Formats: sequence, structure tokens, C-alpha cells
Amino acid sequence: MVVDVVAAGAVIVAMAAAAAAATRKAAAGAGVAAATTKAAAGAEEVAATTKGAAEAEEGAVTKKAVEVAVTMKAAAEAVEAVGTRKAAAEGEDVAATRKAVVEGEVAAATMKAVEEAEGRGDYGREREQGGQQTQRPDLRQAGPPIAERYKEAAAALREKFGAMDIHRDAPMFPARPGFGAAGMQCVVRANHFFAGLVDKGLHHYDVTISPETTQKGIYRKVMSELVSKNQQTELGGRLPAYDGRKSLFTAGELPFKTKEFEVTLSGRAERKYKVVIKHATVVRLDQLMMLMSGYSTDIPGQALQVLDIVLHDIVLNELNERSDMGYVAVGRSFFSKGIMEPRNLGFGVEGWKGFYQSVRPTQNGLSVIVDMSATAFVQPLPLVDFVMEILNKDMRTFRTVTSMDYVKLKKALRGVRIEVTHRGDARRKYRIANLINSRPSVLDFESSAGVRKTVTGYFREAYNLELKYDFLPVLQVGSDQRPIYLPMEVCKIVPGQQYRKKLESQQVSKLMDLTCQRPSDRERSICQVVSNNNYNLTKRAIEFGIEVDSSLTAVQARVLPAPTLKYHGTGPESFCCPEDGQWNMIRKKVVEGGRVSNWACINFCHDLHMDGVRKFCSDLAEWSRKTGVAMDNSRLPIYTARPDQVEAELHRCYQDALRKLRGQKIDLLLAVLPEKNGSLYGNVKRICETEIGIMSQCCLGKFVTRANPSYFANVAIKINAKVGGRNTEFAYPQESLPVISSKPTIIFGADVTHPAALDDTASSIASVVANQDWPNVAKYNGVVRAQGHRKELIDGLEDIVKELLRAFEEGSKQKPKQLIFYRDGVSEGQFKQVLEQEIPEIEKAWKALYNEKPQMTFIVVQKRHHTRLFPNNHNDRSCVDKSGNIKAGTVVDKNICHPTEFDFFLCSHAGIKGTSRPTHYHVLRDDNKFTADDLQSLTYNLCYMYSSCTRSVSIAPPAYYAHKLAFRARFYVNQGSDAATSVSASSSAAPAAAAPTPLPEIKGELKRLIWSHYDDRGEGALPGEGGGRYEVCCNGGGNHHEGGAAADYFRDDRGRVDQSHPAEEAAALLWKEFEALGIHIRCAEPVFHPRPGYGEEGKPCVARTNRFLVRLVDLGVHQYDVTILPEPTRKSVYSEVMSKLVSENLYNKLCFRFPAYDGSDSLFTAGTLPLDTMEFDVTLSAGDDERMGRKYKVVIKHAAAISLLQLRMLLAGYPTNIPAQARQVLDIMLREIFQDLLPSEFRKHGESLTEC
Repeated sequence: MVVDVVAAGAVIVAMAAAAAAATRKAAAGAGVAAATTKAAAGAEEVAATTKGAAEAEEGAVTKKAVEVAVTMKAAAEAVEAVGTRKAAAEGEDVAATRKAVVEGEVAAATMKAVEEAEGRGDYGREREQGGQQTQRPDLRQAGPPIAERYKEAAAALREKFGAMDIHRDAPMFPARPGFGAAGMQCVVRANHFFAGLVDKGLHHYDVTISPETTQKGIYRKVMSELVSKNQQTELGGRLPAYDGRKSLFTAGELPFKTKEFEVTLSGRAERKYKVVIKHATVVRLDQLMMLMSGYSTDIPGQALQVLDIVLHDIVLNELNERSDMGYVAVGRSFFSKGIMEPRNLGFGVEGWKGFYQSVRPTQNGLSVIVDMSATAFVQPLPLVDFVMEILNKDMRTFRTVTSMDYVKLKKALRGVRIEVTHRGDARRKYRIANLINSRPSVLDFESSAGVRKTVTGYFREAYNLELKYDFLPVLQVGSDQRPIYLPMEVCKIVPGQQYRKKLESQQVSKLMDLTCQRPSDRERSICQVVSNNNYNLTKRAIEFGIEVDSSLTAVQARVLPAPTLKYHGTGPESFCCPEDGQWNMIRKKVVEGGRVSNWACINFCHDLHMDGVRKFCSDLAEWSRKTGVAMDNSRLPIYTARPDQVEAELHRCYQDALRKLRGQKIDLLLAVLPEKNGSLYGNVKRICETEIGIMSQCCLGKFVTRANPSYFANVAIKINAKVGGRNTEFAYPQESLPVISSKPTIIFGADVTHPAALDDTASSIASVVANQDWPNVAKYNGVVRAQGHRKELIDGLEDIVKELLRAFEEGSKQKPKQLIFYRDGVSEGQFKQVLEQEIPEIEKAWKALYNEKPQMTFIVVQKRHHTRLFPNNHNDRSCVDKSGNIKAGTVVDKNICHPTEFDFFLCSHAGIKGTSRPTHYHVLRDDNKFTADDLQSLTYNLCYMYSSCTRSVSIAPPAYYAHKLAFRARFYVNQGSDAATSVSASSSAAPAAAAPTPLPEIKGELKRLIWSHYDDRGEGALPGEGGGRYEVCCNGGGNHHEGGAAADYFRDDRGRVDQSHPAEEAAALLWKEFEALGIHIRCAEPVFHPRPGYGEEGKPCVARTNRFLVRLVDLGVHQYDVTILPEPTRKSVYSEVMSKLVSENLYNKLCFRFPAYDGSDSLFTAGTLPLDTMEFDVTLSAGDDERMGRKYKVVIKHAAAISLLQLRMLLAGYPTNIPAQARQVLDIMLREIFQDLLPSEFRKHGESLTEC
């Protein structure tokens, strides 16, 4: 055998030494020790000679090329002897084994030698040799395999590929142009665990099991039984990996090509299965080795599939056998009640925590990605209890199932597996096929004896069982031809069933909390999972030669600098340098303000007072003008509307406004909504945008009474973006927009969203957006269309691109010279389809308009992945943001990226809650020849141009806008539900081939605008994993950051918000309030010396103090004098009298005012009582101060209104005296709260509460 590779001296030393050691054991087992030892000794002698030459002079290796070539044969023969271990055990001779190695293992052996020389080889196998174990090197410290020393190994494998007729003249996708260097270098840790792999010769077998069954898990039980009975005999000692369906994989060939087995499963009734195993193909790892050596080739999907299946089998078989975890597989994730107690999500659903695992090739070799995940399961309740949960009913009063209840139950129960409880131990399992809208006492069927019986009668006769819940519908299991009817009360839900239906918003929020862990906690959980799994000691890992490192991967990273932003020159601050991916609008004005001349407000919150809404509208207009948005005060009344009649109310409001304005245009409708979620928001958007043709801005009612300048500024910039303004721009566009600032560039974003998981009819929705301006790149236009069900590639892309190219020419007054396309929603397996179908469509559009080929850079944006990046030191504040995440701008293009292609991970946003998820960008075409630094910087800087918040967002805004536009489109039909079939926001019809439902068209000029924020209810950032939500489904978590508020928002680890604002703005606002009240304060010279500034000397640090920030809403505090007659002799009786008074009169005479009492002669309320003076008679129960009698007369008289303005003025930074009376009121309030909350063992002592 001749190996056509000339390696460096170090490679030969490692290869020969490893071969010699392995040969000794192999030869001993085969009975050919003498011959093999001789070869090994020869190899060692050569190794020693070469090593000495290398130490003497580095160039000696080259001079001894001839000697190397000769000794390679001995080394290769030694390597070949490795394969004799199994061959000898089966009675084969050394010659046969050598032949097998020549045919299949040359490339693998060569790559192994290279890996050993690089420090990435099959370490830890020394324990097999019986000698002293050497310490296993840290796999994470291995250098990247794309190095000069790998070129010759790659050349050998390339020659082998040529012999296999695999040729590629040029890579399909662009090669990496180099690594980025911009930014501050740092080290982060990734949840990638490097894996070693020995090529033992993988074989694929087809499996046929009959009779077929739809019952989940049966096939695995059959195969498990087959292996346990036949492993040491018919299977030749092989331990296979099974995919649970039709494929079996082994490390080495089975003794047969085709064989039939009979398997019997024990249980309630023995079931026999016939299993046929037939050899299909050899799974070669050459291509995988080639890829990891730096040669550009396709991702070897089959080889990775085998490794995934092996790890999958390890969890489901071996881990479940050695522990009581009871893992349930959902895709590549595994869930167990043993990881964490399931969390009740409501409506019969519970959340389980689990972990995700997958194998990926990277620059440093194979990686096993492990991440935490969560999903929803059906609660294993008695079915009657489950029905009560679904309907939110009480069984004690529930007696009638309405038609609406029936529809809800049918939707929830279909497909759920249940087991019967009326047959003792024979708990047969069924899947619910239908729900019959009939009572058990009414529904009848024909028995086997030909007699018609009701369900109630049958269970009475057959099981002596009287049904209790005759009003509930009957379940149908089995087929329509042979139905079986079951009453609900004899059924129980089978545990471990994933809930696949659409979750309610409250359920989604609770489920997301399961995986919303701080980075340090998530990292600890991941490491605990890997430690518990202990892959290296499992039978299948040993069988397939897989070894997984137990530590996270240290990754070289960089933190890119944030761009400088520019605001309008008339504001106090014209330039802004964001820190940690966020900034605020204080002392700034938008760079280009829009105008809102006529606008109306419609209030859907019945509990909001009209005066409060009116003041909110006035303050919003005032603060919008301060922000630079020309928003006039509304001349229209506040309209009050009912949420259940939203369509009629919106049309009524609009028509009335038009009459009052005498036909003038209405620029904006402000809608105040009672809740964040629900169909009301979708209906408002659908009606305003597709029926009326008016821009709308939604706000939540809870913010109307407690809005501050931060909130108003946040809403103002949203409105500005909607009416055509621009909030900010880059101060230095040539630096911030590399490559595109020098020539007119159009930047596209595209996405396709699909209906819910179990919806098999609704259309998918495709959306494409593009900028209308250059060089600012801030205003976007969009087109949205419906297309075929779950079709990922965009239909009619050529026409869409033409439309957006024309819009760019109209907006920028020039033709584009180059094109950048950010494509969201594409998986790795669809890259080739996109390259072959979508990119040619873009080229056609460009050529049709400009008669030339476009200079195009096409980038896929991926958020649905499981790579997580953690700070190398969680306590190093220079590398960690306030949420504990890596800093905004962290980019990774080494160690864990694609071995050869142009991709990178970028965390462009600051974390808010949970662990940030970096976005993965993969370049499929690059005519513009971006460098790594240029593309990474451009993508990161664009994230600061998202129009509706003052935070950098988690994905490039073009892709973000496209996703929002597609998601918004689902609101346009079916009463605002996001389960709508299809929609379109463009004037073009959907392709006829897709046959989608006809779609409503967006009215008027709204088609030209991209709405500023999907959730534009003025809330600012939405807490989510990594800072916000991307999709409702938590499976994969792909969750975009939803933006943030317009001011500094500081959040603690529970996501609570401190909406503090600087003293200057707040003081100015309060100064106006004081003057309006006729209060003039002159404090030119404060009583005490003001703070001269803050100290700067010394090392900065962070400490925690026992002071808890309090937020106070000024609802109008009033003081009342209290007189109790006769006067009690014990002080505690005062509180007992007042407590009794409040409990008896709270909901009538006190008009829901819950007062705070100082225990003596003062009472405080938030708001006035109905009368200035009120008398009450209070009778205490027996034993309450019997010496003085049990009847008391209480007189409550208004004393004064206590203004909190002085307190607010002080807190805003204006020098004034501490308002003692206001502070006294707050102390009394808090004391009352603590007395209500704490147990009776605590008693009041002055200003503290101590335990008695």
C-alpha cells in the first residue's frame, strides 16, 4: 500500500507512535504478535530517527523526504493493524484486514495522524493499552484546523475524492475572505463541546417492521428487544443506533446482508412483530474529514445524521435505563420532569424543561451543541378535570355544555391520547378521534349482539358503573367505520404528550420564563446536563468511537465599537455615542420631524377616567413637540368605545371626526387598549389599515395614569416614524456604512412566516422590504403577499424586487449601483434552493430594469439556532452588560463557525432578561467582495437604525422589518387573529399557482410606510429570552429583540423597570406645574450647600445597599382627623376599631377608598372621601376592651390635602426642603402594608418591625 502524502516531521512522529502503540494490542489479539511487533519496532525506529533529525535542524525533515517515503509504508502497515482487533476476533486474518483498510480507511488514518500532530486526536485511549495513562489535553485549546500544515492532508483527500468521481471546480458559496480584526479582542465561552471521532466504518441498514403501528415508541421497543436478545449472536456483538423509524446504523458491518427477525413484546397481550434488516450503504466520513481539514465541500448531512442518532439513542436508551429521568424526545430536544418540576401554564397545559443537543462541524472540528429548552405538555389529568381546566369551569356548578364550549373542547381534545380507568389493570390506551356532541344517556350504538344500547346503559350493564357527568359530550376513539364510544369520566390523559396546539399569550409568557435564565445560571445548567449525561462512558459512544469534551469552548471574539448617531442641531445634544447598545432621547430632537395636524383618540378602557385620558393626550402632544415632532393639540373629543364592537366604534369615531374637521385629513388615531395581548390590537390594525386608511398608534391603559417623559418620548419617536419622519442618522456615514456609503445601495430584507403547527390549510405569508433613501438608509418600503401553504421560497420575487427598485429610484432620485439582501427564515438545508431559485429572480428583476447583472451580496439571517455565548468571566464588568450577558457588538468568526464559508455570529443588542441569543449571518453570494470587518461592521451599525426605539436590535433592521410586516399581515383577516389564512399588503395579486385566499389591500399611502413597531403599544422593550420575542413558539426560541424604550431603562434580574429620568427635564416639567398652581419658589441660595459634583478618584466598583427604590403615583393624598369616643384605654383598640370600620364600610360609605391609619388621630386616603365629615358607629365583638364597653362612635373630618409636588421636585433634583409631612404619610402607608402582610407574631415598634 502506498500513501500519497508527504507530511511534516511532527506529523510522522505522531502517526508512527500512535500506530506502533495500537499495533501491539491489535497484533496480540489476532495472534500475529511477532510480525506486527516487528513492523511496530520499525516504525518506532523511524520515528525516533525522524524526531532526532527534527530536533537537530528543522530543515532536516525536507532533506529526508526519501527516507520518509520509505518509512511511511511501515507506518501505514502499523496503522492498518489497528483494524485487526475486530477482524481477528471474528476469525479473519491480517491480510484481509489490510485489504479492508486500503479500501476504506486510508483517508481517515491520514486525518487522524494530522489531528494527533495538531493536538486534536483521539486522546484518552491510553487506558486501553494497560500502561500509565497520560493526561488528556484540553480539546478547546486546539488550534483551528484551517492551517498551513493541513494543506497536504487535504490534497490527499482531494485526490481520493477525485477517484470517487466527486469534483467541484469552484465552491458553491463564497469562501471566508479572512478573519475580522476590528474591535476590542476578548474571549467568550460557547455551548459547543468538542468531540473526537474514530472512523470504524459506518454502515446504514434499512429496517422494516410489520405490522405497522402509529403508536408512539413501539418501534423503539421492538428494536430494543431485538438488540437485547440478538446482540451477541446474530448481530455479531454490534450495538446499533436506531432512528426510531426505518434506519439502523452500526460501527462496522453486520454478519449478514439481509436477515429477518421475530420479536415478541410482552404486556397485556403479547404482540408479535416481524423485523427485516437489510444492508443499504456504507456511510463514509471522508467528506466530513475533508470539510474539517479546510477543503470546501457540502455539509455531509448523512454522516452528521448518524452522529445525531447515536447521541439521540444514548439519551433515550442508556440514560433512561440508568436513571429515572424518563426523557421524552421532541425533535432534537429531550424533556423530563426530573430536570425541574413542571410549571402549570393554565388551561390543562404544563411546561417541561429539557435540553437540546446536536452535532455540527466547525473550524475546530466536530462540536456537540447543548442548550436548555422548554416546551408545553398536556397535563396528565383525569379527563373531566382537564375539561374543567380548558373551559375554566367549576364542576360544582357546571351542568351545561354550550355550543361554544363544545367547539373549544373538540379543538383541544382531538389527537390527545388517553387511557381507560374502568377496567382495572388493563388500562388500554386510545387516541381521541372525535368528540360527539351528545350525552352518554342519549347516544346509542348497536352492540355485537345486534341490540341498540346507550353509552350509559352499556357501562351500567358491562361494568356496573353509574355515570356521574351525563351532561358532558362523548369521546369517539377508533375509526369512523368502527367507532368506540367512551364517557369522559372513565378516561385519563396519558403522561408525556407534547401540546402541539397554539398557546395563549399568557401560556407563552409562563413557558418562556422556564428557559429565561441569567447567563451564569444557563451556563451552569448546560454544564450540569453534560456532566450528568457523561457521554464518554456510554456503550454507544464507545461502540462508535465518539468522545465528547466536558467543558465549554473558549472562543476568540471581538466587541465592535458603536456608531456615533446624529440628532437635530436645535436640540441641546446633537450627537450621541450609545453605550451597551442603548441611549435615550433626553435633550435630543429627531433629525427629521414629521407633522401630525389632526388626530383623534379612542379609549377602549372602561375603567379610565376621561380627565386622565385627556391629560395624557395633552402631555403626549407637548412631549412630542419637545422631541421634534410637530404634533398639534387634538381638537377632537375623546371617544369612548366598547372592545366587543371595535369595527363599528372605529368607523363611528372616524366619521364623526371627519364631520367635526369638515373633511380635513386625519393623520393619526391614538387607541388606548386595556391589555397587551388579545384580538383587539389586531382588529384595530386591520380596520385602520385595510378599511379606513388611517395610521394608528396603540397605547396600554395602564400607562395613561403613570406615564413619564421617557414614555412620552418613546411613543413620540414611534409616531414620527409612522408619519414619514426620521429619528436619527449616522454622524459619520463613511465610517458607519462601509462599502455602501460610496455608491447608491439598496438594502433588502425578506422573510416568510407560516401558520400554526397543526394548521394544514392556511397560506404562508412572504414579505420583502427595501430602503427608499440613500445614503441615510432609514426609510423602508414593503410588499407582502400570500403564497402556498408552508412554501418557504418566495413566489413572484422578480415582480416584488422590481416594485421596490422603482420605489428606491423615486425616493432617492437615483438608480442603485449595488444590492444587499438580508434573507430571514431560511434553514441550512435550503441554502442551495435559495441560491438556485431566489437569487436568479433578483437578477432577472435587475436586468429587466437596468440591462446589467447586479453587484449582489446575499446574506442569510438565522435566529433559530442554539449557539449561546457566555462571558469568560461573569464578574468582569468590562466584558459584561447590566443583564450579565456579553456586550452589544460582540462578534465571533473563529473556532465555532463554518470551516470554510463566510459566516459569523453577532450579538448586536444589549440583554434585558435571560441569555442573549446571537444572530448567525451566512453569506451565500458576495459580488461586492466585502471584507470580514466591513460586513460585520455594516450589519452591526445598521442595528442602530431601527426606527422605533433607542436600542440596537438583535438582527439587521431590513430582516426585522420584513418579519414584522409578515407577522402584521396575519392580523388583517379573521377578526385580528394571527392564525389567519393569508394576507397581502401590496397591490399585486398573489401567484395563481399558490391559490391563496383573496387578500385585503392596504389603503392609500399607508402602503408606502413600514410600521414602526410590531408591538407599538408604547411599552418599550418586551422582556424575553435575550431581550425580547421573535416568534410565539418557544421551540427553538428564535426570539428577536423587540426594541426598547426611548429613555434609560434599567432592569433587574426579574425584568422590573426603573423608568428614571434626568433631573433637568423632570424639574422643568414640575416647574410648570408649580407656576400653574400659583406657587412661586425662589431658591437661588439653598439653605445648605449643594453637591459640588461626584468623586472620581479610586477604583470604581458596585455595592448593594439595603435601600429599595419606590415608585409612587400621585393620586391625591388627603388627611382626615379621627375622633373615637369613648376613648379606648389600650392603644391597640384604636386600630381594631378602625379596621372594623373599614371592613364594614369600604365598598359603600368609603367608596372603595382603602385608608392608611396612624393608630391615633389621623387617617390618610388616596383621593377624597364622599363627604368632608362622616360619622360611624362601630361595635367590637365580645372580649374587645370590655371595661369601656363595645360600642364606639367614630368621627372622620377632612383636614388637608397633602401635595406630593415638593417631594417630586426634590427627587427631580431641584433644591428644596425635605417635605416631612409627605414622608410621614408614606411611612404610615408602608407600616400598614407590612402589618397586613406579616403574621401576627410581628408587632409594631416605632419605625421597625421585630419578631416577638
